[in-house]
Amino acid sequence: LGNTNENAAVNLPIIQDKLAVRFAGLFDADDLDGVKSVNSSASPYNHTYDGRFSVRFEPIDAIEANVMYQHGYWHQNQFSQVEGPGAPGGVNPNAPANYNGPPISATERHGVQTFPTTTRSRQDIVTAQLDWHVLDQLLTYDGSYWKYTIENGALGTLTQQGISANQVPGMTAANPVPFEPFQFDTPSVTQHTQTQELRLSSETPIFGFLDYTLGGFFRYTKNQVDTVQLATFFPGAFGTPLAAPDPFIYNPKYTLPLLVQSPAAEKEYSEFANFTFHLPSNTELAVGGRHVKYEKAGYTEATL
Repeated sequence: LGNTNENAAVNLPIIQDKLAVRFAGLFDADDLDGVKSVNSSASPYNHTYDGRFSVRFEPIDAIEANVMYQHGYWHQNQFSQVEGPGAPGGVNPNAPANYNGPPISATERHGVQTFPTTTRSRQDIVTAQLDWHVLDQLLTYDGSYWKYTIENGALGTLTQQGISANQVPGMTAANPVPFEPFQFDTPSVTQHTQTQELRLSSETPIFGFLDYTLGGFFRYTKNQVDTVQLATFFPGAFGTPLAAPDPFIYNPKYTLPLLVQSPAAEKEYSEFANFTFHLPSNTELAVGGRHVKYEKAGYTEATL
């Protein structure tokens, strides 16, 4: 059907223009990069669903508040594009030419995976801004929260190199690499970020020639990576150890996975100031500075 794009928005001004509500949505469906596999009947695709809800509230002329929440989700199936004569090698250097697929040119836009790599991503965003106009000054608060997760499909991460090149034809959707229990309910990447900022600025020049902005900012980000990589194949993974490895035979019992966990946390504290002097002869002089304190702590742990 080709690409499909739908979006909609609704504005609801209510309470005598003191409160305005907006809903917006987006749906997008396409064939991603269009790369298909010569060893699979599945088609690549990317589906995006997004919705946004925002509110603007002005209880009095001196106060303005804006709050927005957005939820996004995308889901894609993808084949890695390859080109070449179907080279021998992989798990068996003596494998015949083209054992992992027919010759493919770059213009064919083909891959050789027997099943696609599935990826899902979710994100939630909340932003808030409050402005208070008082005595020709503007006091502003800005805050935000962001949560982002990536889930790699239960067939994609452990042997990505072997899957994309089809070096192990015996590894199929019906006979996949074994997955650890946590992989079915834990995103491979998770990130949480929150920010807080408070600013005080002039709305009209003080004494007719000076504008200023003073403020402080805080950001906290927490990351978590939980993924599994391939450590090695033991003898017996590709047929009997008494013979040459056969890439058309795969026994998942003889696979050694490597669990990689990498949590990290970042903090930023900063204070800033800016002064603008409106001088004669259409001249302005701006002077500003910012002090930043940044911390990051984390580690990477690999478990066999």
